[in-house]
Amino acid sequence: FKMSDGASVPVKLINNAGYPQPPTRTEFTLPRTATVKEIHDKVKELTHGKYKPETYVLKLRLLIPLDDPEATLESLGFSSSPNPVYLERAASFKGDSYNIMFALGESSPSSVPPSIAKTLRSESNSLEPLTPAITFPIMPNLMNPKTSDYSSEQSKTGFAGLANQGATCYLNSLIQSLFLTPEFRDSVFKWDFEDWARRVFDEKLAEQEKQGEASVDSTLSIEDRFQQWCIKMEENSVPRQLQKLFAKMLKSEKRAESTSNLTKSFGWNKAQSFTQHDVQELCRVLFEALEGVWQGTAQKNLINELYQGEMKDYVKCLNCGTESARVDTYLDIPLVIKAFGSETAVASVEEALEKFIEVETLKDDNKYHCEKCNGKHEALKGLKFKSFPYLLGLHLKRFDFDYAYMKRIKLHDRVTFPEVLDMNHFLETDSLSAKKLDLEDIEMKEESKSEEKDEDKGKDKEEEDSTEAYNKLLEEALKNGPYVYELYAILVHRGTSMGGHYYAYIKPFSSGKWHCFNDSTVTLASRRELEEAYGGGAKKSFQSGASAYMLMYRQYDPMKNISDSTEIPESLLQALEEEHKKEKEEQENKKKKQQMYNYKVYYENKPVDFEIHEDKTFQTLFDDAVKAFHLEELQGKGCLRLRDYHSYNAIPQKPYTEEHLEKTLAQIGGARTRSLIFEVKGEEESWEEWNPNDIIVRVSVFDETSGSWSLFTPVNIANDATVASFKKRLEQKFGIPALKQIIVKEDSMKDKGGSQLEDGEALLRTERIHNGTKLWVEAKTEYDDEPRAYKEVSRIKNEIEVSFTFKETNMTHSVHISKLDTLLQLKEAISKIIDLDLDSFVIFKESMNSKIEMRDESETLKSLAFYHNLKLVVEKGKPLRNGEITIKFSLFDIDTHIQPLFALPLPGKFTILQAKEAIVEHFNKLQEDPETKRNDDLTLGDPKSLRLRDLRGIAPSKVFMDSQLVKDVCTGYSFSGFHLLVQKKQRRTKSREMDYCKDGRKKKQVAKTATPRRKHTTKHTKQNNPMTEIPIHTHGWWTRSTNRGDSNKKKKK
Repeated sequence: FKMSDGASVPVKLINNAGYPQPPTRTEFTLPRTATVKEIHDKVKELTHGKYKPETYVLKLRLLIPLDDPEATLESLGFSSSPNPVYLERAASFKGDSYNIMFALGESSPSSVPPSIAKTLRSESNSLEPLTPAITFPIMPNLMNPKTSDYSSEQSKTGFAGLANQGATCYLNSLIQSLFLTPEFRDSVFKWDFEDWARRVFDEKLAEQEKQGEASVDSTLSIEDRFQQWCIKMEENSVPRQLQKLFAKMLKSEKRAESTSNLTKSFGWNKAQSFTQHDVQELCRVLFEALEGVWQGTAQKNLINELYQGEMKDYVKCLNCGTESARVDTYLDIPLVIKAFGSETAVASVEEALEKFIEVETLKDDNKYHCEKCNGKHEALKGLKFKSFPYLLGLHLKRFDFDYAYMKRIKLHDRVTFPEVLDMNHFLETDSLSAKKLDLEDIEMKEESKSEEKDEDKGKDKEEEDSTEAYNKLLEEALKNGPYVYELYAILVHRGTSMGGHYYAYIKPFSSGKWHCFNDSTVTLASRRELEEAYGGGAKKSFQSGASAYMLMYRQYDPMKNISDSTEIPESLLQALEEEHKKEKEEQENKKKKQQMYNYKVYYENKPVDFEIHEDKTFQTLFDDAVKAFHLEELQGKGCLRLRDYHSYNAIPQKPYTEEHLEKTLAQIGGARTRSLIFEVKGEEESWEEWNPNDIIVRVSVFDETSGSWSLFTPVNIANDATVASFKKRLEQKFGIPALKQIIVKEDSMKDKGGSQLEDGEALLRTERIHNGTKLWVEAKTEYDDEPRAYKEVSRIKNEIEVSFTFKETNMTHSVHISKLDTLLQLKEAISKIIDLDLDSFVIFKESMNSKIEMRDESETLKSLAFYHNLKLVVEKGKPLRNGEITIKFSLFDIDTHIQPLFALPLPGKFTILQAKEAIVEHFNKLQEDPETKRNDDLTLGDPKSLRLRDLRGIAPSKVFMDSQLVKDVCTGYSFSGFHLLVQKKQRRTKSREMDYCKDGRKKKQVAKTATPRRKHTTKHTKQNNPMTEIPIHTHGWWTRSTNRGDSNKKKKK
């Protein structure tokens, strides 16, 4: 398995699908500029063309879905190390063996091993998430998909899908259902973005003028400033991006549209696109965001007009008949699937609605305190619907918490739902039961009356009977009242409580047929698929199963029900046209950029970057590089050539000869981003032959005349050469006799940082000499105790680059220095750069959001833990004297809590009393200066009336005594800085003593009134993870009374 040479990347294809082909692990290499489609082609080659792309999905490192066929491997993060690409079975294919063989391209299922066929037919087909917080998209159960996973053609259904960004399936299913709600979509289109943007801009402009603030771009005209501001606002406007997405979905000719612009307007980053949330929670947050922007526009009440209903929460006294009620609004109705403590779940949505408005009797210890009767009596408590919205949302609460095992669970119980729902019986009436309208029963009656027809006409007849039954069902329901609802969207969750995949079944007005919208795939849905959404597929909570999670109904009203014909505003079409042009330009630029080669050419350790089109010749690159380094004279003498350059090891590789000069860069090939280096020879010298098997080392030679070491020179030697033959090679190269040579190689394992090559018979490879190894060569002298190379090795080993930011100019500078130098030498180097005396600035080392001052000038940088690329901060100021400590002081008050004051250097030998005197003196000086004077009337007064306290985290801690020393108080805190609190002593009243503890924190208030009655109800609280709904019951086992007397005795013991 060859490692990458820079021009290509290694790919390790791992078959996790359970299919017989390809092999479990297949290794191959592809060019770095190859696309995902070439991996699909490789799969096709390995399976002899029997695989169809819709039968599998590809994922890089099990995390990154390879959905875009045009994406390059380099852009997806493929590296030079082996890149594992997992081939997994698409969830679309878990049907019978004929479907399996259709996927594999076989004509019969006979060749499929029984174990594999059983695996493919398995009901549990979801990808378990790697962590509870992050989930990745899982394909649903779609039979016979019409398009491949990387096809750009639109679905034959005429609807565009939505691309999954990682784990945004829940967003896609919600957006599709809103898009196919014409009442909502038309209202979104009617919102005028330009008018809203102009109004908000004018308001902000008027506010700036009122406060006398000057705009940063005040040099531009107001109209130009508005246009710039409008572009920025358009990117961050949720309703504007929703408008654009809806318009694209209407006009789309693609298989799927992207939701990236919409999620950017949410303020999401890439990581949030890989975090799955609850779709019902997203719906609520999205509606709130839209309402916030639509304030003051014609759409301000849109959400309420379409989705809001009213319910009454009441308690009725059975003694006097007085009813206490409160009217609340709702956007959807949450239906409990399985009540707390119940072993069985509801069987249908109608039953869940009956449970929702079920009357509860408050009796015994839970009697109701009636104000009119002035006593506790039995009462009835419940909910009543006062009105229903035009669009009715039902939320099936399938996520629960198992208190027996203390974990989240998903309820997979079968819950049926009707296509026509009569809600008239749920209004504020005496009847608490709904009339169930079963479409299947009516269909059976109609079928019993009909005669058998020919097989060719059977299917048409079945559709006619179903339509006729559906219409009769509507007619029968409308006799009861106007609140008759038609089901038009089902949002389905497949998976467990830890994560899964969302998709939607939607019935558009235009076709009246059910479609399955599963991210980028849109197909027709069968009756059987809709029935699978009832649930009941998974028998246990930890198993993966598909079940309806949200149901969307539309009120049947021919006067309100509008068709799917929607006109897109002209201004929106123009905006889309401009965006399309920009995208086209970006694609063209991207295509041009993909045709460019990027070279970094080195000469004398200085690099220059070049970007050249692939159709240009190598001679063009050569000439441009010669001009950049002014090497025309050497070029004329024929003493220059270019070689590939390994920048990490700093060694030249393959040379480019005259035969390469006339070839185009595309003909030469290789990686599109690479490094080259100029090699120079003498006029009388000839170029060294290059052998790819040779070892290339870097050699530095000591010059006796100048007393310095030369720059590293690359020297090539045979891979099987000995130390003795290598010395002869050095003698030819540098003129130092082999017998007098001292060779030291770098060796970080040795104390001196290097080791000497003395055994002439040893092979270079046994001495661990490889490409890029640094060697120092010098001639022996009579007076040398040890090789001078060790000092040079130590110098290079300790040489570091330190950067510092000067706060006065906010500019960053760099200093090259040795770790063996002292802090004083570093200050001298910094002093020359910022042009300040040594006593006029302070050096800080930043660590964990705090600054530590570097003070001891005699310490070496190594002892101060300096390292390469360390970042420092330099500020104007007087450095601390020996024994001084800089302390940050804040004022602590019970009412205003903690207010920052200032930082003050104090001698460590000061007592706390002396420190308080210095604090008051410094504070009074600041108050005398108009620039530093505080805006409030704060005074510190007498130092003896103050106390100094320790600060632990965010809470005040112990009080320091006046006799304690500052150095004793601050011992052990230097890593995170010194922070003390100044508190003014106050005479506390009795009530204050009762309300506050000694550390200033408030005590828990004890209610003096009677304990309120415990309502016999179930409350629900939302946890951090919106997919988890944890019911908290006031009558649970954890609230049972305990013998507190016994508990107190144990505490006393």
